[in-house]
Amino acid sequence: MNRIITCISVESKKIFKSKVPLISMLVLTLVPLTGGFFVFVLKDPVLAERLGIISTKAQIVGTADWPSYLNLLAQAMSIGGLIVFGFNTSWIFGRVFVPCLP
Repeated sequence: MNRIITCISVESKKIFKSKVPLISMLVLTLVPLTGGFFVFVLKDPVLAERLGIISTKAQIVGTADWPSYLNLLAQAMSIGGLIVFGFNTSWIFGRVFVPCLP
């Protein structure tokens, strides 16, 4: 039992000292914030006219309602999540298994 506690302690120290989990959380948080901003721009036509190109990009969302926002969020998370989780998996493999190889 003492070896398990030691292993958990070592792994938790590795996670907290690394910047990869923090960067992954920031990247995955960026998607809902960007989608929310696009919906906000679609709801306010005066702001959309002032921002110019941003309003054109906000038209990708479609209409400013929950189903459109959740659809955009699902599509962005499926693509971005694949990249971020693939990066995290390669980081874990390189961090844990590669030093053990002869």
